[in-house]
Amino acid sequence: MKHRTVASALTLALSLHDAAASAQRPSRAPASTRRCPVAPRAPAVAPRMVSMSIGAGHTCAAYANGAVRCRGMPSFGGIGRTDPPDPPGAFVDVAGATDVRRVWTFSSGNTLALRRDGTVLAWGSASMGLLGTLSAPDACTTGPCRVTPGLLPGLDRVRDLVTLVVGGACALRDDGTVWCFGSVL
Repeated sequence: MKHRTVASALTLALSLHDAAASAQRPSRAPASTRRCPVAPRAPAVAPRMVSMSIGAGHTCAAYANGAVRCRGMPSFGGIGRTDPPDPPGAFVDVAGATDVRRVWTFSSGNTLALRRDGTVLAWGSASMGLLGTLSAPDACTTGPCRVTPGLLPGLDRVRDLVTLVVGGACALRDDGTVWCFGSVL
């Protein structure tokens, strides 16, 4: 019996509280005539990450929408820029890296990205030959580099890439041939 008394008292107290609260609220128009001043929006959803590579000085990730974002030291150009991100340590979009399905980073400050069409983008330091050349259009604090991703010349129909310890990579093409590049070879 004691249980029912407590439950009844609690129900009565909640009813009185609700009645008092509704008496203090201003009257509202029926729900069917109220207008919401701001249209409801779905919450922003980040694209799904499909690939990530962690190098000695930078980290890059490829997303389902084909974009690439990187963070880390900008001194080699491997994050797609030569100035530090703001705030420090933030991931930044890599302009020009589009339609990417997989990404690799190197301790030499390079980044390679395999695109859905089988071509390969490269950016970062020119010192190891991973840009397909030892010269580059930009100047990083460590020497010549490419900040904006560029296509590796003559390399297409790539199914996968294999990275070698430092400064080298091999591409497996759809015809079964393997093409290697970089200074370690």
